[in-house]
Amino acid sequence: MDGLAWKIFAGLFGPIVLLAVLMAAWEVEQEVAQKDALLRLAVDSVVDVQDAATAPPESEGCPVFVQGEANAQLPIRDAAFGVTLLCIRMQRHVEFYQWQETRTEKTQRRGEGANEYTIEVFSYHKLWVEKPIDSVGFHESEGHRNAPVAIEQRSVATHSNSVRLCGFLLNETEVAGIGELQPYSPQADMIPPELAGNAVVHGGYLYVGAKGKPDPEHPQIGDARISWSYVPNGARAAVLACRRSDTLVPYMDKLDIVHSGSYKDAQDFISREKSDSLWSNVGSFLMVLLLVTCTLRWLMVLAWDSPFWRRTEESGKWKLALFLGAEITLLVFACAWMPTHTKVGLCTLLLCFPIFHFYRSYRRRFLSE
Repeated sequence: MDGLAWKIFAGLFGPIVLLAVLMAAWEVEQEVAQKDALLRLAVDSVVDVQDAATAPPESEGCPVFVQGEANAQLPIRDAAFGVTLLCIRMQRHVEFYQWQETRTEKTQRRGEGANEYTIEVFSYHKLWVEKPIDSVGFHESEGHRNAPVAIEQRSVATHSNSVRLCGFLLNETEVAGIGELQPYSPQADMIPPELAGNAVVHGGYLYVGAKGKPDPEHPQIGDARISWSYVPNGARAAVLACRRSDTLVPYMDKLDIVHSGSYKDAQDFISREKSDSLWSNVGSFLMVLLLVTCTLRWLMVLAWDSPFWRRTEESGKWKLALFLGAEITLLVFACAWMPTHTKVGLCTLLLCFPIFHFYRSYRRRFLSE
């Protein structure tokens, strides 16, 4: 791509990329700021509750902190394969044995001193994938055709709607944050009658053949294998939410925090949550700063022909992009935090002035040389 074409490309798509990054950063930071504001409100009114039956009446409609062992009252059933487990949540993972095409480019020469040219090289491999691959568009479809898959079912996650924590009924969002998945070993007697002729259990998987009973050690194209994982009853959980009778709902329709593990009390839970949010926010700022800086450096190609640009070394160009990127990123973060944290927003805004001063001084120094 020549200089003019590259300028046109950067001029058209650079601002779009920059705007998309800044809008995404603003939305994420606004959510973080709202969450922090709700935590500040909850810290003074949160009630530690041991059990729904003994919860004080004044805790109704207030933020409560509950921790203990979560248990589902009713089993989860995967009707397609006859798997029934009394657990908090269950996940079915389906894979298919397929041909996969890989395209690579290879540079070659016709002879010594000749110009280089690029050729496309296509290779094919058999592997287990989560979604069937359409082989119609393969460069070499002959001998690499993917046969129709053995089953129509796909991977799916199922949450129990009867999970209770210390007597409180949990919603789906809360259930999704509880515990770690453990593998489930299927048994041969669980194979549904309609699959009995072309399914076997081996190594923690249920194998279903596309053409008759499969050989797990030598699968055929179109074969499927299914595995399950689940979170067992008794998993430890800690929840900060709003009490509505014997159920837990988001506080102020937004704050609903779930973690696995044990905490001293509600104050310990909130303190750790704030600490985690702080470090997460620092990482988010650095990530946005990196993306904005790279985008600005990309946009600088529009100034290729200016005397200032031609005199500036590569490291100097990156420094200018970094200064300007920090300025823009701080402005976005300040705007996101200002509505709920005025002091934080103003302090962030004030940081823009010394950075802008450094940027102008650095640029002026190059212009004077």
